[in-house]
Amino acid sequence: MHPDTTLTPMLADGLADGLLENVLALVRQEPHQAPLLAGLVADERVRVRIGAVAAVEVLQKEANGGLPALAEALLPHLLADGATLRGDAAYLLGLVGELRHLDLLTPLRADPHPDVVVLAEEAMAMIRARAAA
Repeated sequence: MHPDTTLTPMLADGLADGLLENVLALVRQEPHQAPLLAGLVADERVRVRIGAVAAVEVLQKEANGGLPALAEALLPHLLADGATLRGDAAYLLGLVGELRHLDLLTPLRADPHPDVVVLAEEAMAMIRARAAA
């Protein structure tokens, strides 16, 4: 089942209004909607971006399913023009990615922005640690 992109504005507005639990409730009930969070990481509103990151952090801890599709949805952001988005995508991929994503994170180790380099290296370490567990 594919995510319903018509829900994206509602999720974004919910996060902008601080309704993280409502967004989490929807994704918990419908795990196939999790990839929508990847798009929210690129939202122009800071509260939405922070809320999307927080939602992924919570879902990763719960291992609620839908996360492989979320990882795939994050991949285009690794090539974004903005360093913040590249770094956020790397961090989140570290939370939900798999060993096969390491090759996609490797180029970020040479990113011109030092924070992106650090986040990519940390993401790679998180993926390796999870795979070794």
